[in-house]
Amino acid sequence: MAKKTAHKKHDKTQTSKNVGTKESNSGKGYIGRQHSGKYSESDSDHAEILQINEAKASTLASFHTRMEHEKDLLQKELEKSMNKMTQHVDCLMKQSSLSGSYFLGVSEMTKEKPIFSEKVFEQKDSLLVESTRKGREAHTIYNIFVAILILIFFKMLVHDTLQKGHHFIDLTLLYDAHITVLDVIILWIPSYVFSFTVVILVNLILSLKLNYVIYLPIYSIVILCSMTYPIYASFALNDNPVGGLILTCEMARLIMKMHSYFREKLLHLTPNEYKEFVPEFAKRKGVTFDDLNMPDIQKGDLLEEIRRFNYFLWIPTLVYRDEYPMRARTNKTNLFANLLSFYLCFYYVFALFKELVIPTFDKYFEHEATLEDVITTSCIAGILFMVLAFFGILHSWMNLFAEITLFGDRQFYMDWWNVSNYGAYYRKWNIIVHEWLFYYVYNDSVRFSKGKFSSFGAKFCVFFTSAVIHEVIIVCCVKFFFPILLVMFGGIGVFFMALTKSNNRLLGIGFWLTMIIGNGLLIALYCLEYNTRKQPFYQDKMKKDGLISFFVPQSYDYLLKRYS
Repeated sequence: MAKKTAHKKHDKTQTSKNVGTKESNSGKGYIGRQHSGKYSESDSDHAEILQINEAKASTLASFHTRMEHEKDLLQKELEKSMNKMTQHVDCLMKQSSLSGSYFLGVSEMTKEKPIFSEKVFEQKDSLLVESTRKGREAHTIYNIFVAILILIFFKMLVHDTLQKGHHFIDLTLLYDAHITVLDVIILWIPSYVFSFTVVILVNLILSLKLNYVIYLPIYSIVILCSMTYPIYASFALNDNPVGGLILTCEMARLIMKMHSYFREKLLHLTPNEYKEFVPEFAKRKGVTFDDLNMPDIQKGDLLEEIRRFNYFLWIPTLVYRDEYPMRARTNKTNLFANLLSFYLCFYYVFALFKELVIPTFDKYFEHEATLEDVITTSCIAGILFMVLAFFGILHSWMNLFAEITLFGDRQFYMDWWNVSNYGAYYRKWNIIVHEWLFYYVYNDSVRFSKGKFSSFGAKFCVFFTSAVIHEVIIVCCVKFFFPILLVMFGGIGVFFMALTKSNNRLLGIGFWLTMIIGNGLLIALYCLEYNTRKQPFYQDKMKKDGLISFFVPQSYDYLLKRYS
């Protein structure tokens, strides 16, 4: 009975499957007949559909090709970023494995710039600003100097009111300095206006496609005129060292900026063989043209170039670019803080001269002080002036103008206080001038000689150029030729740079000892010569000698007579 029931169920299932199959086949046949009817009615629609499908396939193929191209570019960029990250990590690992001195949270070990490369501007803060964020060391040192300044202020107040009978501190020297600054600004304006002639000259060279045989003599005349007027104006100020110092420093700054603009525009916008030049010593270290970081320099119309050059004149760098990294807005707190710091340093210098330097030399010429007193005082004043020049000019003044102009790259100095040799000191003390000398004297002497100029010859050109610029500034300041700075900077400085290339504690002590003595001797010798020429006897003598007295030191004769 069970078998019969199972057999009946099997027959029903089989029957239902056969019926479903027939219905399915009949359905397929119906659909097939329906579509056949459609295509037979409209062949043009079928062709249009085929065209649409072909267009879609072509679009998909093009999209696929483009995606493959983007994938390759992204992969290359990723590989490049990974290589840079690997190099950066290797550099950090190397620095962490090396022993370096630390001060204000900064290591003496710093990453070297690529060989023979161009300057790359980045958003950076000054080292003291970064150190202030990380710790309180910079604030502590700042507070110590302010406290010392307050003590000097009270000393001057007591001395001038009780001993000299003044109602307040005698500010005649400070007042004269402010009057001098106003006079200098008036005399500086023609130099500022004349500096724009280099923009007109470059525009004419590029427009008329002038040969270097024509434009180089014209450029030399422009630079010579830029030097002649400030030097003449500084001597016209007569007995005014501050005025001569400011005018000639501005002369050097404007000329270096003019040369930077002239060189960058003509090197990158004229057809020449020097732009892609890579010296052999760089090639041996794997440097190629792609590693030189060549800037994007473009030619705009005359008004656009004048606007670019005018901005370049006011920002704290001597390396020209069409564009620079900029801050979003001015930080007014930092602006006023830097302005106050600069003026405090200015007042500090006035106080040191009034209370330390001038009284010592007055007593010396009155035979109330010895030569040992003069040298000791000069050594103390010299190192203090060095620190004040750094903080007042390289930090406060440069950051002040960077804040006004929104200039982004504010690495104006490095950790020079950690160095133990003169080579590192020259590189880290004043990065603004160092970069100009490196790119436009060292690199260009090798570039434009096509490698015939050796590395030693290029270094000699750097030291010679720097020594001459410093000597011209000093001569226009004191109004006589006394080449002590030239000898110490271009002679003894080069000798010590070659002598102290390694880093150790003994050399660090020797570096600071020679730095203190050297600055002290500069102050002592220049002040002795300056004050000797103010003595009535030597003023009459110089009138009789005429122009030759400008070159003949008078202090040597004074010292021989005094100690013979």
